[in-house]
Amino acid sequence: MRQKGEPKGKRKLGRGAVIPAVLALAAVLCYDAFLRTVTVTESGFAMDAVVTVTVKGNKKDAEAAAKEALEAIQSLEKDELSRFLESATVYQANANPGTAVPVSADLNWLLENGIDLQQKTGNAFDITLGAVSDLWDFNGESPQVPDAKAIQALLEQDRSLHIEDDCLTVAAAGALDLGAVGKGMACDVAEFPRSGSNAVREAVVSVGGSVLLWGSRDNFKVGIRNPFGALTEQMGILTTSACCVSTSGGYERFFEQDGVRYHHILDGRTGYPVQNGLASVTILTRSGAMSDALSTACFVLGYEDSLPLLIEYKADAVFIYEDGGVRVVACSLRPLSFVITDEAFHSMDSGLLGA
Repeated sequence: MRQKGEPKGKRKLGRGAVIPAVLALAAVLCYDAFLRTVTVTESGFAMDAVVTVTVKGNKKDAEAAAKEALEAIQSLEKDELSRFLESATVYQANANPGTAVPVSADLNWLLENGIDLQQKTGNAFDITLGAVSDLWDFNGESPQVPDAKAIQALLEQDRSLHIEDDCLTVAAAGALDLGAVGKGMACDVAEFPRSGSNAVREAVVSVGGSVLLWGSRDNFKVGIRNPFGALTEQMGILTTSACCVSTSGGYERFFEQDGVRYHHILDGRTGYPVQNGLASVTILTRSGAMSDALSTACFVLGYEDSLPLLIEYKADAVFIYEDGGVRVVACSLRPLSFVITDEAFHSMDSGLLGA
């Protein structure tokens, strides 16, 4: 009912305009929120691998975070880990045996953990096999089986590392090789803002065989490569929460000589490629560097001897055998499922350990 003195139609017009205005405001807010949450991808090259950084969040900040992560990974190689770039600490240490070379806090941590794992595996995993690996020349144009005496001579020389007062000293020229941990460490240096106006929601970083899953959800999916197929072929899908995932396998670099296939993953105790029936090992754990290191260590050690390490580091693992058998071992409390998607593979006994 129109009140006395109220102009005709005013009340009706007011009620009719308020509802569309509210709806319009809600639509603008939803539309703005939708536009502000985007997925951004930056790609590049580092550590002899394609690097892909995918970030979900505010467009401006997601773009900045992805770019910064890629730059951090490339800087890690150039400034710290490379054996082949003169600007890198590892190169300088290898080129100047017996001389103390300053190291960053990150590299110091990486070296200490690498040495610790080397000791725990009885040198099966060894970060001082650089010169031995060079004998095999897996990255060269003419790789070949080296002379057995040359391998033994390098294994017997003093290849120790000494870390003191944030400085590294390498005993033997060319010995230090962080290829077994570098790609995983690259995942660790890719940091993303967790709070504040520039926070991002999720991120996935891929550096060769190492992947960082970053975010709060528990259903990230990661494809496990078919070790007998092409680069893009998968044999199964892992579903898990935020963590780092690394895979080591004999399919990455190899050559054949006299009908025998030799791959690049060397047993530190013998200086020869591992031959234990495994085709690949995938490790899931919190640290990228340790997932990378453990995937190599477990590949060298084999399933049985790897179990104590998996329990100690609260790591999950997928072992794939040359006959297509698959073993899944869960030693963490993170949600984890694995589905084989290629009928050429079959499940073996799996278990939950150390939970």
